[in-house]
Amino acid sequence: MSFLPLYSRVTGIGVMASRCRREAIGETVREKVDLPAGCKLCRTCGESEPHGEWHRDATASDGLSTHCKA
Repeated sequence: MSFLPLYSRVTGIGVMASRCRREAIGETVREKVDLPAGCKLCRTCGESEPHGEWHRDATASDGLSTHCKA
């Protein structure tokens, strides 16, 4: 199996390389969704909710839970 070269995560290129690498080896990759500022997409209910509708999660990169309050 051949992998694409690794790039620095500091520049943000590492995320793109990881996405391309997953596609190259045939793994499923979620499609990108454009959302208005201050909103997040809930993967459980599929709805776009404002940040106030999410529980806080200090361990998450955006500080919000992975699922909305609903």
